[in-house]
Amino acid sequence: MFKLLLILPIFLMVSCSKKYLEPPTKAVSNVPAVTLTQQYTSVDYARLSFKFSSEVNMVNIIRSEIELPRSLYDGKNHFGGFHPGQHSFLDESNLMVDKNYYYTFFYTRFDEENVNKPGISVKIKTLNYQDGMHQLLLELIEYAKSKSNALEFAVGTTHLDVFYDQFDNGEKALKGELMNEIDAVFLFEYQFSKNQHAQMDNIKNANDWMLDELKSEKKIFAIDYLTLTSPLINEVSPVDGVVHFIDPVEESKLFDVEVLNNIPNNDPELSVNVISEVQNFALYDGSYALDEPEILTIQGSSYDLIVLPVSKNSYTSELSPWSLQKITSLKEKSNGINRLVYAMIDVSKVWENGPFWNMDWNSNPELEPDWVDIGVSKTIADNSRIEGHDKDHYVKYWRKDWKSNMKQLIDNVVNSGFDGIVFSGAETYKDYDCKDENGPKICQQP
Repeated sequence: MFKLLLILPIFLMVSCSKKYLEPPTKAVSNVPAVTLTQQYTSVDYARLSFKFSSEVNMVNIIRSEIELPRSLYDGKNHFGGFHPGQHSFLDESNLMVDKNYYYTFFYTRFDEENVNKPGISVKIKTLNYQDGMHQLLLELIEYAKSKSNALEFAVGTTHLDVFYDQFDNGEKALKGELMNEIDAVFLFEYQFSKNQHAQMDNIKNANDWMLDELKSEKKIFAIDYLTLTSPLINEVSPVDGVVHFIDPVEESKLFDVEVLNNIPNNDPELSVNVISEVQNFALYDGSYALDEPEILTIQGSSYDLIVLPVSKNSYTSELSPWSLQKITSLKEKSNGINRLVYAMIDVSKVWENGPFWNMDWNSNPELEPDWVDIGVSKTIADNSRIEGHDKDHYVKYWRKDWKSNMKQLIDNVVNSGFDGIVFSGAETYKDYDCKDENGPKICQQP
């Protein structure tokens, strides 16, 4: 009897313990059904990445332009259905620029396959054209840094306000993120434009105002365009803290003895290792072919900095990168003292007879990739130095495939041994602000 009394409590304890340890018939999970893992937004598209909990069978997404809690799945503006293993969503369906959009993720469970339940809601705002340009530049710099930690970076523009936030009250403030990543600024057409006309007063005055602040932050290089015989050449006014270069417009004059013997602030003995030390420079923008005689002339000069087009011949369908040997030889002045050699990449345009353009697109525009922009076009015959080269095409510079093209050029820069990159064409975002949604429009810079 005593033994029985001892066994009974043990039996009861075991029974109770077993009952306590058994899970309920249907477990309640605290894991969210859908979780956003990454969000990327550009000018006219968005990419959302997400993950499912193990109970989720399928996810459907609804987009709205109105911020409302969506509790009912109606199938309108619907993207889906995403099954386990499909965790990325790209919305390229004609999103508007600089606009808010709202996405609601609905999901079904394996045991309730016909019931769409509301999950997370996500708000995005597409970028404006200026922020899209910043996004491009920052991503290209990040990519270049992943390939080489020895490069310096500069941004080239005709309008300095690309570096500024514009507020509703008219005030401006420097965009810190981009400024932190670059070493210099190249201001094209500062006082005289490529057609040799004086720069418009409103642009010149705005640039002068911003220049006062910018030159205390970064090294500034200014480029003007005048023939050597122009009576206006004496009207180019040097600005303290700015390094000037006058492009003589005529191809042959770029290598003229008169030009090479009158390099401003010329100190052939100055060894230059970083762009902040540069006292003078020459820029060859790729509007003409650089053959061996011209290259030898450049090599024999005493410029502190030489800026070359990223490709040896910019007007062929091939990328034609510079050889490492050639760029290395240009890094020494005529007396063997060190100088810098930069490559220039135009991030804003594609030329019909240059790389990345397919001539079949001229007769079959429907074959053009989505980065060719048919809504903003421009003819630049007055900028041309090659007969018959009078067209370029603006690009949707924020598009992924165009960025891939630019990364090919960066790879060439690294392999060729350049010291740095000038990303030019940054002012192009201003042309998109006057885009006519009903068709192509010739945009005039304000």
